[in-house]
This record gives sequence, C-alpha cells and structure tokens, in this order.
Amino acid sequence: MICFENVKKTLGDRAVLDDLSFSVESGDVYGLLGANGAGKTTAFNILCGLLEADAGSVLFEGEEIGERTKDRFGIVPQE
Repeated sequence: MICFENVKKTLGDRAVLDDLSFSVESGDVYGLLGANGAGKTTAFNILCGLLEADAGSVLFEGEEIGERTKDRFGIVPQE
C-alpha cells in the first residue's frame, strides 16, 4: 500500500502540495491527473525519495519512505 498523509511541499514561495492525502492498496491501479503545475511530479518525486515533504508522511507498506524503501520506485523524466 502507498499512503500519503497530509503531505505539504512548498517550492519557493508556492505551495505545490497542500495537505495531500490518499492511499492506494496493493494491486490497485490509479491515475494521478491534474493541470500543469498541480503537483503531480512533485508527489511522485517525494514518493521516489528525490524530494522530501515539508510536512506529513508518505508510507510504503506501512514504512516511511527512506533508504530501505526508495529503491523500490523509479521515475522516468519527460526530458
């Protein structure tokens, strides 16, 4: 399971993620949709351990994202 709990992230003076909460059960498939600048890439970068949330927590199988979990995720940038 992936679980975002009250995640906040500010980049510069802009709140990119403001109290983001959701969970995805193992085996489920979801899409993360939103306009440009909505925070989709930021959320995935936090999940992959490339960025740190300013507040809140991100859990993978009940464990905080960290050294033991971030090697389970990958991201392919557009450019």
